[in-house]
Amino acid sequence: MKKTSLYKYNNIKDDLLFWLIQFLAPKVYSIKEKKSITKEEKDKIYKSILESSDIDVLRGHIRVARSKGLYNLPDYLNPLYKLYMYILDDNKIDDIKKINTTYINVYVEVALAKNTSKTQQLHYDQIRSLFKFIENNNSDKYKFNIGLLRSGKRATSPVDKTKQAKQTFLEPRELVRFIDKLKDLKINHPNNFQTRVMIKILCYGGLRKEELANLKLDSYSLENLSGEKYMRLIVVGKGSKERLVYIKYSLIKDDFKSFMEIRTKTQSDSDCMFITRTGTKFSLRAIEDMITRAFKNTGFGGRGLTVHSLRRSYSTALHAKGKTIEEISKLLGHSREEFTELYTFVSQEKKYEVVDLLDKI
Repeated sequence: MKKTSLYKYNNIKDDLLFWLIQFLAPKVYSIKEKKSITKEEKDKIYKSILESSDIDVLRGHIRVARSKGLYNLPDYLNPLYKLYMYILDDNKIDDIKKINTTYINVYVEVALAKNTSKTQQLHYDQIRSLFKFIENNNSDKYKFNIGLLRSGKRATSPVDKTKQAKQTFLEPRELVRFIDKLKDLKINHPNNFQTRVMIKILCYGGLRKEELANLKLDSYSLENLSGEKYMRLIVVGKGSKERLVYIKYSLIKDDFKSFMEIRTKTQSDSDCMFITRTGTKFSLRAIEDMITRAFKNTGFGGRGLTVHSLRRSYSTALHAKGKTIEEISKLLGHSREEFTELYTFVSQEKKYEVVDLLDKI
């Protein structure tokens, strides 16, 4: 952008909004896309952001950008939106030059007090990036030096390193209740068994959302092991490494059979096991939204539970039954060992026996 006076409009509300817009607009072209988006679409989004008349209009354009495939753009705006609203509510700040290290540090310590240290750090980094951008692009050559003292020395970080994120998961008894309540879950999908099957595979198999989305129709088989029937899933994990997941078939049988009867008759170009209403592969966001709704509709909403919470819940249930961290880590695909059909634990205990633990939590 062409260098502009720090005081574009001579009022804090519009001056700060101007710099927010100038900071965010170029990111339309630089952030990673989650789905294909044409240059023409990017140009249109870029122009709409630059033409934003107020903060709410800007937020609306950012939401549109997200829906078009620029999923991460709100991550840049949200921390700055919160700061912007905080500044507008502060009657003492009528000049953008009054924003300095002390002011930002107090903001982080007060306005973000309830947030985890990770969130505080993300907000702080984004704020510093904004003011560095303003420093580089204002024709007045004004320096905010956020993060530095007047002496030029680095200021103490305002981020509270002791505020760690809560470990969100379902205790074993809660996991059982959650799974039981799935039978009453209202499902808006042509294959009304699909959501329950997806969630049960997450609960009983400890899969990541990416692994669930990537399951293929031929990824499973049924096997008799030690007198019990198991569903055997070939899961492609991080780094394209394969691992085997065993689920006791009786835990999923009725829903899975009904699901497959409909799935095999559904016309789709996708070879994924689970598909959307339009016959396409599930996006990670769609899986997250589905799980969030499931938690809410089964009475577990408002606890910050996510897709990954089911993976933690699975490992917690196994640990409660006496399995070691090392064993669980390998079961969940954390091991660096090469994929081997018969190797699961250090003791070479059969992996499929572990899932029996979930049958009687």
